[in-house]
Amino acid sequence: MSGYPKRLPEKICLPEEPPSPLVAVIGPTGSGKSHLALHLARQFGGEIVNCDSIQVHRGLNIGAAKLPPAGRLSVPHHLIDIIDPCQELTAGGYARRARQAIHEITGRGNLP
Repeated sequence: MSGYPKRLPEKICLPEEPPSPLVAVIGPTGSGKSHLALHLARQFGGEIVNCDSIQVHRGLNIGAAKLPPAGRLSVPHHLIDIIDPCQELTAGGYARRARQAIHEITGRGNLP
């Protein structure tokens, strides 16, 4: 059992409220995730938070299977086309933006 602490910490900090539920649709590029996400968002009052590292870049549409802007009109989308191709978005930077988007979505009473 090496690697485990011999004593438990005296204090364990838990959030005051349980985390809000969210739906994650995962799979390979071009497998229909975007269309499924649109269907689920319409069905359950959701908004879509992009998790694709290519779709965050403006103009990188080919090979990313990014829905065209017209295809995103029926459901709010977040973190798509937010940076230029020459810019970098670190994992930490993405996580901050995603947490903020999720907070705003749940604040509106919607499902991320």
